[in-house]
Amino acid sequence: MKKLQNRDSKVPMMENKVAIVTGANSGIGKATVHRLAREGTRIVLADLVDAADEAKAIVAEGGEALAVKVDVRDEAQVKGLFDHTLSNFGGVDILVNCAGVCHRMLVVSAPLEEWNLMFDVNLKGTFLCCRAAIPIMQRGGSGAIVNIGSELGLVGLQAFAVYGATKAGVIHFTRALAVECATDGIRVNCVCPGPTDTPMLRTGVAPTPDPEARLREIIEPIPMKRIGKPEEIANAICFLLSTEASYMTGSIVVVDGGISVL
Repeated sequence: MKKLQNRDSKVPMMENKVAIVTGANSGIGKATVHRLAREGTRIVLADLVDAADEAKAIVAEGGEALAVKVDVRDEAQVKGLFDHTLSNFGGVDILVNCAGVCHRMLVVSAPLEEWNLMFDVNLKGTFLCCRAAIPIMQRGGSGAIVNIGSELGLVGLQAFAVYGATKAGVIHFTRALAVECATDGIRVNCVCPGPTDTPMLRTGVAPTPDPEARLREIIEPIPMKRIGKPEEIANAICFLLSTEASYMTGSIVVVDGGISVL
């Protein structure tokens, strides 16, 4: 396979692996896709929004990628995603569950529909994708899964009780699933980003009277005095997927500029 330009070879044993990344068309998912592509990983970009342009860009640079539109809340669509991956690439070695939604709201005014939406995408979607991936990985004798939690799944913050509850669920699901899969050679870990410069964050601050002031409020308590870059989160994800993390499973890796230690 033709190698992508400027390929970083520091992460071992990623070349020719098959990866499914959900939420692949923006933010952390998009950064993860391009980080994996530089390692020679064959990638399925799964997103509710068509990620064909991103897949074409990877192919144009010498990589292997395809895009699949999928709603991770839908069991049949998730099955279709994995069937399509098997048909095109013959297996699944890596799963990264980046698909997620976050709406800021107080519990007393939170519509049940919003509770259901966040739990369905963030937690149910992670469950459905893991459940589909594990039998394939078991047949292959190994695999690596990284779920995306949040520092808000570890600490409490006003107006994020519902979102935080979904991510706390992802964190505990990761730990329990890691125990289930340990003897199958499948590692399951979780990355918990802090505030990160993604479309999700920008969309969240946009409706406020002064978005830049709101952004400064978010940054102010962070010890490192900045928000993270999607590429920084992707680097942690790819480390956990690599053989450099071969003795790590059930780990919760926090990448948040230090905000959760306060």
